[in-house]
Amino acid sequence: MIETFLINCHTHKKPGSSQERVCRNAFHIFDKSKLESFEYPVSIGLHPWHSDWFNSKLAEKISAALEAKNVVAIGEAGLDKVCKILWNQQLAAWNFQFELAQNSSLPIIIHCVKAYYEFVPFCKDSKVPMLFHGFHGNEEILKDLSRFETSYFSFGKSLFQNQKIQELILKVNPNRLLLETDTGPFSIEQVYEKAATILGLEMASL
Repeated sequence: MIETFLINCHTHKKPGSSQERVCRNAFHIFDKSKLESFEYPVSIGLHPWHSDWFNSKLAEKISAALEAKNVVAIGEAGLDKVCKILWNQQLAAWNFQFELAQNSSLPIIIHCVKAYYEFVPFCKDSKVPMLFHGFHGNEEILKDLSRFETSYFSFGKSLFQNQKIQELILKVNPNRLLLETDTGPFSIEQVYEKAATILGLEMASL
């Protein structure tokens, strides 16, 4: 019998069950020993909302934190046109983390708000997976980003709230689709159940 797991590709919480496999965002923790104290995989990065913190000293800390054995991804990193942080500060933090992901051969988990087209050249140049977490683009954006084999799309709370996203997930290549809980007040089991219903699949198949 093949044992199956529920992959939670982006969360801020510990695993909720023995069946759940998480990539937890170690939010702005860059200490190797602290990271390795977590008994599950983590991602590390500087969120665009705090990209005004970025400087050479912090860049060194983030780079050094990659030595932690359970770091499996960079992020969440990205660009956000709604937050108040200056665009050039966001770009500086993003560009550093994009290059860090390339050099370390780690996937990068992206926070994006109203800036999807800004990532097209990065998807084109990337050698590692680029995961757009909590994807909120439209069908045109999805089609444009899907041209690149490095582009992946994750869905979570919007599946419970947004009919347009419920329709959009039907158009995502199943090989590029992941699910997440992020900070949502629900379990990964509930996300899988909702996605399976929308996609017309059995849970085991999903």
